Amino acid sequence: MSGRKRFRAAAVVACAIAGTLLALGVAQAAKLTGKSETESLPNDSDTHRLDVACPKGSRATGGGIRLDDDVNDFVQGTYPNLGGWRVAAFRRNISPGPSSFTAYVRCLRSKRVTNVSEKVDLIDTATLDTAFAKCPKGTWIGGGGGELGDDVNDYLSGSYPYSNRQWLALGHGNATMAAHAVCIGGAKPKIRTKAFEMPSDDATHKVTVKCPKGTLATGGGGRLDDPLGNYFQGSYPTGKRKWTAAGFDTGVLTAYVVCRKR
Repeated sequence: MSGRKRFRAAAVVACAIAGTLLALGVAQAAKLTGKSETESLPNDSDTHRLDVACPKGSRATGGGIRLDDDVNDFVQGTYPNLGGWRVAAFRRNISPGPSSFTAYVRCLRSKRVTNVSEKVDLIDTATLDTAFAKCPKGTWIGGGGGELGDDVNDYLSGSYPYSNRQWLALGHGNATMAAHAVCIGGAKPKIRTKAFEMPSDDATHKVTVKCPKGTLATGGGGRLDDPLGNYFQGSYPTGKRKWTAAGFDTGVLTAYVVCRKR
């Protein structure tokens, strides 16, 4: 074999190896992982916050909050923070002793994850307000959340994907509220929903929605059809492909999950 042919053959082999390594790198970079942290929630009529961090080199695509006592406690925030996820919860001082709450995060090792937020002024405690955060062109919703400017006295009433590129937060009070969208480049996600008619029994109810086969849940949320009359009591992953939403009182509760290919 001539020197030129040997050079070409070696170049082909080198390119093949480089391509394999690149493919492995992309696969590793796109790996989705999940973490959670649980902390005590004192019965002191105050809001407490809990952060859960992503592994080094990865960023949150979505996250959620679960209340251990989802009748007496309240969700006061669930949103991305410093590459991880932060949640806020409130327990009344008339409750029997302390409870606990859990923060969840979904993490992706990718440089194509960005955060967008939009803040609005809340009118009053009797008026429901909405905030929309929209992903830039070329990116899609991975997850999102809602953050209150006064997470002691105001109320978060829902947080869910409004479209493939928008995240919506619902709330009421006298300060501010921000919707946070976590945006990911690449393929368009699939958003799945499941609704449940809550009975009139003064209890918290849950509904779980599942991603199609071949996809994983990067984020999710929950919505009540009567956010002023009922209580949004949590939204969190319950498996690699599932997302659960919790609500108190009556009306329709809807769970949302954002699904992306493995």
